[in-house]
Amino acid sequence: MASKKNRGTYRAQGIDINTTKDEFTAALEEQLTHGEKGIFKFDTRLAPYCIEPRLFQIATFRVTRSSCTTPGHQAGAIPSTSETPSFLKEERPSLNLHGRTIEIDPDFYGLTQLYPVPENEIKLDIVALSGLNSHAYASWVGPESGGSKPMWLQDFLGQDDKLKYCRAMVFGYDTKYDSKTQFWIEDYVNILLTELGKARGREEERKRPLVFMGHSFGGTVVTHAYVTASEDEKYKDLYDSITNIFFFGVPFAGIKLDDVRAMLEDNEELPNRCRGIDEQGRQLLGYIDYETGRLTQTTRTFMKKVPENQTHIYSFYETHKTPEVIKLENGSFGRHGNSSLVVHKRSVELGITGFEETIAAQADHSTIVKLKSLQDETYTTIQSYLVRIIQQWESGDTAIRQKPMGPQLEEEDLQKIPYTKDAAFNSYADELDARCHPETRKDILSEIET
Repeated sequence: MASKKNRGTYRAQGIDINTTKDEFTAALEEQLTHGEKGIFKFDTRLAPYCIEPRLFQIATFRVTRSSCTTPGHQAGAIPSTSETPSFLKEERPSLNLHGRTIEIDPDFYGLTQLYPVPENEIKLDIVALSGLNSHAYASWVGPESGGSKPMWLQDFLGQDDKLKYCRAMVFGYDTKYDSKTQFWIEDYVNILLTELGKARGREEERKRPLVFMGHSFGGTVVTHAYVTASEDEKYKDLYDSITNIFFFGVPFAGIKLDDVRAMLEDNEELPNRCRGIDEQGRQLLGYIDYETGRLTQTTRTFMKKVPENQTHIYSFYETHKTPEVIKLENGSFGRHGNSSLVVHKRSVELGITGFEETIAAQADHSTIVKLKSLQDETYTTIQSYLVRIIQQWESGDTAIRQKPMGPQLEEEDLQKIPYTKDAAFNSYADELDARCHPETRKDILSEIET
């Protein structure tokens, strides 16, 4: 059950709205064995369940191991030497609290709100997506500072007097190399938009400004979600509400992944615990290669829709080189090789005049979203932009945009159009089909002026 990617952080769901932090922490401590009591500590945060905030809460909690035995340790019990409590090693850990079954997971799939904000005081929704082979929560955790490792979307925004009324959420989706599932990028987009629709179900929520944040491949998913929302009437309110997008090392014109590709090609030598990454890993790299190897139709549409919808983009690019993945003596892989830039500045630039800013970050491709303090230059830049967004919205400078509707084509008309060879496809999945998809023909026709 435990995952290295989660870095000791877990999520619990189904907690009654009246449960307190102390009650939930005590319930966790009750799950410890005699040899574990006094050894493990829980740093717990409660927040509303964003889909049903008036009924349920979720908890994010970090497990830490004490360096010495504390007074809570049971006399005569043999101290645990494990790094993880035994109950969290179960396939589907859970606990009972106030007559309810509380499910615990390390993956954070779907939407997770990070800190509480009174419903009537929320000014802005923020949704953050991590990248390839990442973790929805832990990928945003910075280096240790003052005895703790800050997760800036939770710890900084939640304590910032200027931004604590933002409802910050992370969206988790499976991009692990060793995943036993297979998703196309359209599947990620469908789940994201569906979950957002549920989290923004009431009238006042549907009109609330929405900000996306995407790191690397997470930004690619955001781009596809933006285009999908722009073309589907059922997502109109959501699309109209997207005021800003923050990209962190999101490649649109190339990315250096030769080291990762070499790891995946070393299939014969992979240790048993790495078996299975070949198929899913190659598929994920196929997405990246397709999206960054050409100006796709989705990217073209995105570049067109951004100014139409008055959405502003802030793209941060790395200035530090990232250590390459190499094979170690024990047969495993780690980032201990030569360093290089994974995504260059020119790759993050889209050239959308008046609606795009590029900002240098003193970080590599991984640490660009692992902010270390409230004084971090990247954080203070993000903070200033978010404050400006809220001020503009409150002053009425930013109005809800109306989505322009393109030509609507009937299926009978579509059948009259011949299939096109070497057309610009909307996605990697479409490219694998032997024939051009109807969506591509619609896009071609929509560009013809009559």
